[in-house]
Amino acid sequence: MNTLMLARIKNKKTKQDVARAIGVSPVMYGYIESGERTADSDTSIKIANYLNMDVNEIFLPSRLTVREVFLEEVK
Repeated sequence: MNTLMLARIKNKKTKQDVARAIGVSPVMYGYIESGERTADSDTSIKIANYLNMDVNEIFLPSRLTVREVFLEEVK
Protein backbone atom coordinates (compact mmCIF):
# COMPACT_ATOMS: atom_id res chain seq x y z
CA MET A 1 0.00 0.00 0.00
CA ASN A 2 1.26 3.46 -0.82
CA THR A 3 1.09 6.61 1.25
CA LEU A 4 -1.79 8.13 -0.71
CA MET A 5 -3.91 5.01 -0.27
CA LEU A 6 -3.08 4.89 3.43
CA ALA A 7 -4.03 8.56 3.83
CA ARG A 8 -7.36 7.94 2.10
CA ILE A 9 -8.13 4.90 4.24
CA LYS A 10 -7.10 6.71 7.41
CA ASN A 11 -9.59 9.45 6.53
CA LYS A 12 -12.30 6.85 5.86
CA LYS A 13 -12.80 8.00 2.26
CA THR A 14 -13.43 5.97 -0.86
CA LYS A 15 -11.67 6.55 -4.15
CA GLN A 16 -14.97 7.91 -5.44
CA ASP A 17 -15.18 10.39 -2.53
CA VAL A 18 -11.74 11.79 -3.26
CA ALA A 19 -12.27 11.87 -7.03
CA ARG A 20 -15.55 13.76 -6.66
CA ALA A 21 -14.00 16.26 -4.21
CA ILE A 22 -11.01 17.07 -6.41
CA GLY A 23 -12.88 17.11 -9.72
CA VAL A 24 -11.43 14.10 -11.52
CA SER A 25 -12.96 10.80 -12.58
CA PRO A 26 -12.70 7.84 -10.21
CA VAL A 27 -10.60 6.08 -12.85
CA MET A 28 -8.15 8.97 -13.02
CA TYR A 29 -7.90 9.13 -9.24
CA GLY A 30 -7.27 5.38 -9.22
CA TYR A 31 -4.39 5.91 -11.64
CA ILE A 32 -2.95 8.62 -9.39
CA GLU A 33 -3.29 6.47 -6.28
CA SER A 34 -1.71 3.45 -7.95
CA GLY A 35 1.16 5.51 -9.35
CA GLU A 36 0.22 4.91 -12.99
CA ARG A 37 -0.27 8.66 -13.40
CA THR A 38 1.31 11.61 -11.61
CA ALA A 39 -0.93 14.34 -10.22
CA ASP A 40 -0.11 17.89 -11.23
CA SER A 41 0.60 20.37 -8.45
CA ASP A 42 -2.97 21.73 -8.32
CA THR A 43 -4.46 18.24 -8.07
CA SER A 44 -1.89 17.23 -5.46
CA ILE A 45 -2.85 20.23 -3.34
CA LYS A 46 -6.57 19.45 -3.71
CA ILE A 47 -5.98 15.86 -2.60
CA ALA A 48 -3.90 16.92 0.39
CA ASN A 49 -6.45 19.53 1.45
CA TYR A 50 -9.33 17.09 1.13
CA LEU A 51 -7.48 14.53 3.25
CA ASN A 52 -6.43 17.23 5.75
CA MET A 53 -2.76 16.51 5.23
CA ASP A 54 0.36 18.26 4.03
CA VAL A 55 1.23 17.62 0.38
CA ASN A 56 4.71 16.47 1.41
CA GLU A 57 3.29 13.88 3.79
CA ILE A 58 1.37 12.26 0.97
CA PHE A 59 3.55 12.65 -2.08
CA LEU A 60 7.08 12.40 -0.70
CA PRO A 61 8.43 8.99 0.28
CA SER A 62 7.82 8.10 3.89
CA ARG A 63 8.28 5.29 6.32
CA LEU A 64 4.58 5.13 7.17
CA THR A 65 3.45 1.54 7.27
CA VAL A 66 0.06 -0.10 7.12
CA ARG A 67 0.55 -1.28 10.69
CA GLU A 68 1.26 2.26 11.92
CA VAL A 69 -1.89 3.60 10.26
CA PHE A 70 -4.11 0.97 11.82
CA LEU A 71 -2.44 1.33 15.23
CA GLU A 72 -3.15 5.05 14.99
CA GLU A 73 -6.81 4.28 14.23
CA VAL A 74 -7.10 2.10 17.34
CA LYS A 75 -5.93 4.91 19.65
